[in-house]
Amino acid sequence: MNLLKLRIVLVRLSITLVGFVSFLYYARQFEARSIIDALVFAAAIILFRVVDSRNPSFQISFDAPFVIAAILLLPLSEAYVIVLGSMLVASLISQEKVSLGGPIYQIAEKSLIIFSSGLMLGGKYMIGQGASGLNFFSTGSLSVIALCAIFFLFGLFIKELNTSLVKATPFWSSYISRLQSQVYMFFALSSIGVITALMYFSMGVYTLILFTIPLLAVRYSFKLLIDIKDTYHHTIAALSRVIEAEDPQQRSHSERVADLSTNIAKELGLIGDRLEAVSYSALLHDIGRLGLDEDSFDSYLDTDEITDDQIPHALIGAEILEQVEFLAPFASIVAKHHIPYSPNTRLIESEHPIESRIIAVGNYYDKLTNDSDISSRLTPNQAVARIKKESFQFDPKVVRSLINVLKRQGKLIAIR
Repeated sequence: MNLLKLRIVLVRLSITLVGFVSFLYYARQFEARSIIDALVFAAAIILFRVVDSRNPSFQISFDAPFVIAAILLLPLSEAYVIVLGSMLVASLISQEKVSLGGPIYQIAEKSLIIFSSGLMLGGKYMIGQGASGLNFFSTGSLSVIALCAIFFLFGLFIKELNTSLVKATPFWSSYISRLQSQVYMFFALSSIGVITALMYFSMGVYTLILFTIPLLAVRYSFKLLIDIKDTYHHTIAALSRVIEAEDPQQRSHSERVADLSTNIAKELGLIGDRLEAVSYSALLHDIGRLGLDEDSFDSYLDTDEITDDQIPHALIGAEILEQVEFLAPFASIVAKHHIPYSPNTRLIESEHPIESRIIAVGNYYDKLTNDSDISSRLTPNQAVARIKKESFQFDPKVVRSLINVLKRQGKLIAIR
């Protein structure tokens, strides 16, 4: 077992162990005050868990408002049993595979998240029978805000930690990027959870019915948004595969460059839209080859607008992308991904964006290590040595990030 797999196993075992120990600690204190309340909360959580399981690409669980409401309304021991029991039932209904990486691990994760967020209440529930009420200008309201923040921030932390270990990618840039894209949804869901708890004290089970229907509508709208983004991604991926159909030697080249370039970008700390721009631009960096026949090549060489540093297929690719509205932002990156690095260039970010410099390194590394002529292929160590030898063409910090990525993936034996 290599070091990476050992880390994954240790992290998952640790989360599983701590999660189940905390669950057992609170479960032995379980005493249901109201069977009806427990069943209604369980039904709502199971409903959204089953629905969410049909969209595994979702990074947000829409049962979160009801989990937060349960923690606020009920003793932590009761909330524990209701939420985790509901998750187990939902996994059985969805016929998910029970394994260390499946429902068992997910339940342990949720147990740890509930435990961490529940600590913000000091072992007491803030809303409902037995609570002294919630004054929005008191320390109680701060505890509720802290609960919601820990619930989402820590939950996302665990998910991204697992992802970064499995994919051997930098953690913090992925975490911040994911948080940036989901913070508004987090705020909306936590607000619904708090309002549900406040209204539940006076309206009872009807509160969950009242919020379930609009929440399902919100989830459907969110699904449409995710589907649109998936359609964009699949369209871009399909365009990149068209190149492979014309040139079998390019098979999977764009996907490999996109994966490597995205990891390098994360290593450099790029997040959000800039990280997405690297991924999409890398997938489409060779799209201009589709329009580069002999006649167009000659016409591009004859024009006065072409400099020695510019490559015809990169310019053709940029022109293609400019014709499509949602691809137009990537045109400049594709156009400049073959320009050699120049440390003396003023305003280098506008003239030679970091995204283009990243793709240049990722593209060259893939060509060295996946040459169509097997006898000419280089090992990762040999490829890095070649890139360092020709470092005048590439941004030094991008090359250093490439080396860090390859080290993390265990592809380099030893290199300074």
